[in-house]
Amino acid sequence: MIVPVHVTIVRAALGNTLAPRALGVVALADARCDLYQWATERHFDSGRDVAELGVRWRRGLRHYLTLAVERATPADGRDGPRDRLGALRALGMASHALADFYSHTNWVEIYGAGAPQAPLLGDRWPADTLPPDLTSGYFSLRYGMRGCPMRDGQPAPPAGYRFCHETLNKDAPARGHGADPVAPGAPTCHAVAVRLAEDGVRALWEALRAGVMSVAGASRADQALAWLSGQTF
Repeated sequence: MIVPVHVTIVRAALGNTLAPRALGVVALADARCDLYQWATERHFDSGRDVAELGVRWRRGLRHYLTLAVERATPADGRDGPRDRLGALRALGMASHALADFYSHTNWVEIYGAGAPQAPLLGDRWPADTLPPDLTSGYFSLRYGMRGCPMRDGQPAPPAGYRFCHETLNKDAPARGHGADPVAPGAPTCHAVAVRLAEDGVRALWEALRAGVMSVAGASRADQALAWLSGQTF
């Protein structure tokens, strides 16, 4: 998704959870992910099938969430997080990848306007429970910011890919595929992807808490996350 949309998602999802300065760190780390367009793990791009999307998940969303948990967990003898800024930045990178799963894959197209949350926040990639035709659009900077080869004036993905990123992404609300309704009379593809992303980022915060709690216990986890979300650094 484009940067302003990512920031809007973070603020809508965590605005009542994080104090303004902490929220700003998360939003900035999320937005900066779009400086790394070649990094498919940050965006769930070029995932031909469920297995390739699993690689993106392990190197991206799962990795960033693991980092956030490690950095938010209190060190021995401390109540606050081990690395407050590092934890918030990792959370922002995780939120970007999570939102792009909904915008860059065909999850919304498969499930429609009532699409549920994808099971992205567990300890394993749930390949056996995901739709077998789940995929994401091809993107490579060798073709410039369009990201895909052209044929007869139209985006044409390489062999093995069903979509170009340009034709599948739901990044923009008023142009491209994002402006298409999921079904006649239904919300747009962009609106559904944003709803899923906002709910997903709220769940991401709870997954962070659960991860810290599994290491430090409930009381210390709540103390650490109170520091993490608070006003001062």
